[in-house]
Amino acid sequence: MKKCPFCGKENDINAIKCSCGYYFDKSKYVETSSESATNQTKIYKNSSRGNFIIANITIIVFYIIGLISIIAGFVTWNNGDKIIGLSSIGTALVIIAFAEIIKILLSIEKNTRK
Repeated sequence: MKKCPFCGKENDINAIKCSCGYYFDKSKYVETSSESATNQTKIYKNSSRGNFIIANITIIVFYIIGLISIIAGFVTWNNGDKIIGLSSIGTALVIIAFAEIIKILLSIEKNTRK
């Protein structure tokens, strides 16, 4: 029998881990956890690239929608409906502001990963 140095419980001689969570053979545990960390890092990097591409496409779409809304707002304004024209321009500015926020968040993410 193997006595756990953490909780004092008697375990089978072939036990790798005590029921309290203590690992008897630390070298195997460290190797496994480092392999797991490496795999998780690879998954994170791959998913980050995909998220980065999606975020950039979203920014471009927001800019296009914003520009279309500004043009529609000015056309509506010139046709005499000033309230709808102003609301279109205001909406465009909010959409473009969201695009700028996404750009800022992407730059923060990029800087923290270095």
